[in-house]
Amino acid sequence: MPEPRYPRLPDTYRAAGLPMRLHLDLTLRCPLRCPHCYVAGEGSRDAEMTTAEVMRVLQDARDLKVLFLLVSGGEPMLRPDFFEVLEAARRMHFYLQVKTTGLYVRPDEARRLARLAPIQVDLSIHGARAETHDRFVGMRGAFDRAVAAFEALREAGVRVGVRTNLVAENAAEAREIEARFGVPGVDYRKGVGLYSRRDGANLDEGLLLDEETCVRVLARPGERAEPPPPDPSGPICGAGAVAVYVAPDGTVFPCALWPERLGNAREKGGLRAAFFSDAAARIRGLTNADRVECMACVLRARCPFCPGESVAEGLPPTAPNRLACRLARVEDRLAHMPAEKTP
Repeated sequence: MPEPRYPRLPDTYRAAGLPMRLHLDLTLRCPLRCPHCYVAGEGSRDAEMTTAEVMRVLQDARDLKVLFLLVSGGEPMLRPDFFEVLEAARRMHFYLQVKTTGLYVRPDEARRLARLAPIQVDLSIHGARAETHDRFVGMRGAFDRAVAAFEALREAGVRVGVRTNLVAENAAEAREIEARFGVPGVDYRKGVGLYSRRDGANLDEGLLLDEETCVRVLARPGERAEPPPPDPSGPICGAGAVAVYVAPDGTVFPCALWPERLGNAREKGGLRAAFFSDAAARIRGLTNADRVECMACVLRARCPFCPGESVAEGLPPTAPNRLACRLARVEDRLAHMPAEKTP
C-alpha cells in the first residue's frame, strides 16, 4: 500500500509489536476465471463472514492501531455490503486500498469511492486490447468494463493503480499496456512472478515466461544499484508482524500467500487473539539467518524471497522456492545489462 512519505513506519510498528496493514478479503467469488489467480478454487465461498462479523474485524484492527486496510477478493464488489464496509472503515480513519476487476465500477460507484479518500483503487488489466484481456480472464466485455472503470475513477479524482501480470499470452503487448495505462498519476505496476495457488493445484507451466522474455519485458535503461544483502538478524518477512491477512471465512493468516492458520476472527479474542497467538509469535521470530540455504547464494541481495511461497510449494518457510530463485536470476541479469544494450 502507498506509504512513500513514511519509510520508517514499518520499523515503528514492528518495534511496537503491532500490525500496520490488514488485508481483508470479503469474498472469493468472482465472475472471472483468470488462470494465474492464486485464490482460484472454491475456498471459503460458502462460509463468508456476515456484515456484523466483518465490522468486528475492522474494530479489532482499529484497536490494534492498523493504519492501512486493503479490501479485496475475489471481486469484493459482489458483496451487497461492500460500500457499508468501506464507509465504516473510513469512519475508523483507515487509509483504504481496494482491489477490483473494475466490472462493477461505473460513474456513480466511482464518485462514491472518491468520497472515501484517502483511497486507492487497483484494477487488474492483462492486455492492451479487448481480445487479449477477455480471452485471458475468460469473459467477453471484461476489458471494456475495466477501461470504463479506469476512466470513471480518474474522472472522479480517485487515485488509481493498474496491475498487470505478464504471461505468455500478453507479453508481446507489455510495452503497449504500459503506454496506455502507465500514465502520469496512475500507480502502474507489472510483474512476471506467478504465486502458487491456495487450493494446492499446480499453475499451468505454459503461463510462465522464460527468463529471456522476462528480461526483455522488464528491462529499462541504466544500471540498477546493488542493494545490500539481507541482514542476518533482520526479520524474514513482514507477514504476521507488520501485516496480517483475514480470509472471507474469518481465518487469519500471516498474509494472503502464507497458508498457515493463526486463528479465526470469529473465535474468542477475534483478530487480536490470532495476531498474538503462539503460531504468529513463532513466525515473527524467524530471521534471515534461518534461511541457511540462501545465505551463501550470490544472488541473495536481489532475491524477492517470500516465505509464504515456500510454504505453498510444500517447503519450510525458510527454504528457497522456485519463484524467488527464478526472479533473482532475472533481476541479476537486468542489473548487469549495460544501458546501450537495453532492448
